[in-house]
Amino acid sequence: MINFDIPFLDKLLTQTDLEFLRGLAVRRSFSDGEMIQDRGDADPVLALVVRGKVKLVTPLADGREIFTTVINPGQNYGDIALMTGQVKRVHRAIAVGDTEVDIVAGATVGALLDRPSIVTALYKVASARLGLLMALLDDMRAHPPEVRLARVLLLMQGNERGGRIDFGQEDVANLLGVSTVTLAKALKMLKKEGLIATGYRQISIPDGTRLMHWMEQRATL
Repeated sequence: MINFDIPFLDKLLTQTDLEFLRGLAVRRSFSDGEMIQDRGDADPVLALVVRGKVKLVTPLADGREIFTTVINPGQNYGDIALMTGQVKRVHRAIAVGDTEVDIVAGATVGALLDRPSIVTALYKVASARLGLLMALLDDMRAHPPEVRLARVLLLMQGNERGGRIDFGQEDVANLLGVSTVTLAKALKMLKKEGLIATGYRQISIPDGTRLMHWMEQRATL
């Protein structure tokens, strides 16, 4: 599971606010691998994942896709484009598994912003994402790949210490801004230290506290 320790919008909202949001939304269903939206599509929306997952990527001219993040059930996306007044969508969104998404059209979002409690919840989510981005940028300038990888793995795991992390090497390499060769070396180092165990497209962290201490010690050197 990929979490990145970002708050879940549906947990921040009261039941009344959640029902209000869903009353404005249109629920759409997508099959595994189906494109939900493409970069450059007009009319940005606020979307809340109900079931399944949504992978956000940035498509490149040569056909490659740069992984951005995975949105889990209860989490939202699309608010940045709306709040900054962008008229086109920023990412390509792809369904992971059978997926359902509540979609609030941009023209309707104003009704949500008239409710302070909903605005506060959206602000908390946006602030958490900004904090994550700043931490990743700071790490990129200051620390070697293995330290940056350790932080990302802990963020991906969130509060589910000891859980399995779905792990695509190319996606994580894109996230860290390194080659897959550099990522493989960082993985080998963490594995040699006994901090992670690897399997096919997955990683587990035997002791999250130990990995945290290892990362913090090297981040302060």
